[in-house]
Amino acid sequence: MVQASSSYAPLGRSAAAGILGSAVFGAAVFAGHGANLMVQGAWMAPALFVGGAALALPPLYLSSALSGGQATPAEVAASAQRALGAVSTVLLGLAAPAVFFSVTLRSTLSIVLLAAVMAMVGSAGILTVAVDRWTRETTARALLASTVWCFFAFAVGGRLMVSLAKSAGLFGGEG
Repeated sequence: MVQASSSYAPLGRSAAAGILGSAVFGAAVFAGHGANLMVQGAWMAPALFVGGAALALPPLYLSSALSGGQATPAEVAASAQRALGAVSTVLLGLAAPAVFFSVTLRSTLSIVLLAAVMAMVGSAGILTVAVDRWTRETTARALLASTVWCFFAFAVGGRLMVSLAKSAGLFGGEG
């Protein structure tokens, strides 16, 4: 019983690191736009990255299982752990440039630019998991299922990003 709970500890640490790294980046994105938007960025970025992973990973396991793939829940969780760790490191590294652009480009252009960066980093995280699956699966059906999942994950991430932006009042949303 102790072993089962301890095997999930690295995933919990990765999720915590993902939340921290993305929260720092989210706040940095809006540093030049006031405290209210900084707070919104600090919760929106983790919702996007960690929430997106939480939404997209169960379908990855199911697609593998239903297509005869070899992925176990532990392997899918390990893929997520590696991707969250990489994404969080990249976002922490981009926090300082994000503050610079946010402060010097006091326009919607800075938000659009940094949202594009978030989309690219999120896409890299999805591709990290997808490549991991592609290198491990052996059947054409399982490879196809992983590819379909990849497009699904992009759609979920894009939809989540648009929903969060609109709910926060960015780009003419409700706020």
